[in-house]
Formats: sequence, structure tokens, C-alpha cells
Amino acid sequence: MLILYTKGDCPLCDELKDELARLSVVYVERDMVTNADWYRRYHERIPVLVDASGKEHDPPFTAARLERILGLLG
Repeated sequence: MLILYTKGDCPLCDELKDELARLSVVYVERDMVTNADWYRRYHERIPVLVDASGKEHDPPFTAARLERILGLLG
């Protein structure tokens, strides 16, 4: 399961969500401002994508990098 930590009014978050939709990727979105622990951990790194292994990935999220993270490229 992929987890995407975001916040409102975040162009980088919106771009990443658009790219994930383009790739038909299913993920769980967590708004980091709704949880104090998430906010402390991610407020300067947003958006953060956590892959199925638990590894955290920070921006920038180019299309090629995102496809590598998701295992869509060899």
C-alpha cells in the first residue's frame, strides 16, 4: 500500500496526485495537518510518498523517478 502525505494548497502535492492518477496508482492520502505527529515529521518535506516497504520518498517526483519508485521501470 502506498501512502501519500500531503497538505492543502500544495502545488507539489497536486502535481504528484495528478501523476499518480495518470499512472492509475492506488494510494492512501493523509493530510499531515490533521495529525500532530505527521505534521512534526513531514511539514518541511511535503509531499512524501511512502512505498509498500515503508521507505519514504521526498520530492522532486519526476515521471521517470516516480515510475522507478513504483517499480514500473526495469
